[in-house]
Amino acid sequence: MTARNQDFTSTFGTDPLSDSSTLEVILPPWNFASVKTLTVDDQQRIRMPDAKPRQVFAYENHGGGHVTLTLVEPVTKEPFPKGSLRKYITEENNAELAALARSSSLQLPE
Repeated sequence: MTARNQDFTSTFGTDPLSDSSTLEVILPPWNFASVKTLTVDDQQRIRMPDAKPRQVFAYENHGGGHVTLTLVEPVTKEPFPKGSLRKYITEENNAELAALARSSSLQLPE
C-alpha cells in the first residue's frame, strides 16, 4: 500500500484500490459552498444577481463584518372579502342611484 492510499484509508476508512474486481475509483462527493461577493457603489447601492425588482430585504448588522439580509414577504389580503359589500346593496340605495342616473347629463341620447 502506497503512502497516498494509506492517507486515503486513514481519512475515509477504505482503500479504493484494494478491490481488484472494480476498475472505478469511487470517491466521496465534495461539497463546495458558493460564495458571492457584492460591491457597494458610491451611492450606497448593491446589485444582487438573484434579486428580482421590487423585492424588499431586512438588513441586520451583527458587527464584526457580518451582515444578514432577509427577504421580506409582502402581506397579501383580499381587498373585499366575499359578502363584505352586501350591506351597500339595498333597495333604498338602488332607487337613489337610479334617480341620479336618470338626471345625469352623461346619458346617451335616445
